[in-house]
Amino acid sequence: DLTVAVDIKWYLGDDEVLSNATGISISDIPFNSTSSTQSSTLSLTPTTDNNYTCKIYYDGEVAAEKDVVLNVYEVSTPDQEVLSGSTATLTCEISDVTTALTVVWKMSDSDQSTITSDGTYTVSAGVVNGTRQVSTLTVGSEATSGSDA
Repeated sequence: DLTVAVDIKWYLGDDEVLSNATGISISDIPFNSTSSTQSSTLSLTPTTDNNYTCKIYYDGEVAAEKDVVLNVYEVSTPDQEVLSGSTATLTCEISDVTTALTVVWKMSDSDQSTITSDGTYTVSAGVVNGTRQVSTLTVGSEATSGSDA
């Protein structure tokens, strides 16, 4: 637990990351003596994998540091038209990955309930093949009957 305020700084390699850099913001929450906490959040729009370091300074010296590995990947989901009452298989392709990611399928933007394999739906998370993972959602004919799927 913290007992006093500290300085928190973010680094990319040896260079300090500054909040006024293009597309980068750092949100600091000041020291709270009641909860003995203080935090800093680095927000950015990454285009490549990078290793960032959060360093905590007390009395001008590094008291602690934590490396944060940022893995950037791309997700594509091709549009699909399906005849009412037929089975449809939707795909979500994730590229530039080295380990399998957890893929969660949702019903829609307005209905955020998670879809699970249940007879009407079959979900496959997929495995990494090279640098690519493909997850599929098979929608049974009963779910597409009378809909615009």
